Amino acid sequence: MATYNAEITQKFLDEYKTFEYIEENDPHRFEMIKKQNYVEFNALRHIRNCLTHTPKVNGDFPFHVADYVLETLEEIINKLVVKAYDVGIKKDKIKTLSPDTDVLHAMRYMDQLHITNIPIFDEKGCVRYVVSMRTIFSILANAEYDENRSYTIEDLKDKFDINKSKDLYYLFLAKDTFAFDAKQYFIGYNKEHKRCALIFITEHGLRNEPVLGIVSPGDVFNI
Repeated sequence: MATYNAEITQKFLDEYKTFEYIEENDPHRFEMIKKQNYVEFNALRHIRNCLTHTPKVNGDFPFHVADYVLETLEEIINKLVVKAYDVGIKKDKIKTLSPDTDVLHAMRYMDQLHITNIPIFDEKGCVRYVVSMRTIFSILANAEYDENRSYTIEDLKDKFDINKSKDLYYLFLAKDTFAFDAKQYFIGYNKEHKRCALIFITEHGLRNEPVLGIVSPGDVFNI
């Protein structure tokens, strides 16, 4: 059951000031998110205008805002301000493997974890290459693959180079990148008709920097 009271209503008005501040200082991103949430944006603005321009009755608001309306506003503000790093997986939680891991073992490991890409890092924490299910399938289907011998990830490192994938690409973004902006890279394809599979977060968005976290499509799905 919805809750209506003066405290919620005042908090709505206070939060709406943050909403307006973002609109004034980052209008481009504000408009992009507004296009995807037009009904909510329009309703919130009407509610705010009615509260602001209608005189109070005996010192109280002419009507009270429901808790779910405040929650809607807070969720949209979160979409506007949350950073990709905050919604992604931090470095100490990232699943990885040793370069000397057998490729078939790597495939089984990823299948168990329900992930399709797993990064391999160097001693500084920078990305060496990314083992992907898509690339493994391509390797297994290749006539040069010898099913009678074992291959480690290191043996096939050239195949796992992040620039070698046929239909995937991997992106590096700075720590202060907004989650909404990161989400746009997962939508559609780039000019080479490749799909973004994973985003690595580093301090300044450079490949030669230690990775601070990773962002997958699912991390920003609701942004």
